[in-house]
Amino acid sequence: MLEAWATVNGLRYAYLLRLPQGWVPTEEQIAEYCLDPGVVAELRANAEAPEPKPELPPMRFYREREEPLPLEADTEAPEQLDLFGVGLAGVGA
Repeated sequence: MLEAWATVNGLRYAYLLRLPQGWVPTEEQIAEYCLDPGVVAELRANAEAPEPKPELPPMRFYREREEPLPLEADTEAPEQLDLFGVGLAGVGA
């Protein structure tokens, strides 16, 4: 069905597109492009009773993750004070 629509409209890479809902070729287009009668009958049946498009769930492009709890600072440990260049010399002053 998509191929018939693409042929009538002069499209080459129709696999990237969707068939318009309810589209049926005219009698002139059927004769001009020698469309398959089975495909035309299927297009007409689809135009009379179109199938509703399925409802797609929303897409998430990122993964939600829980942030780790922040660590509590231990101001009494000399290892952490050395990170800031304070060391033990600046604690008691």
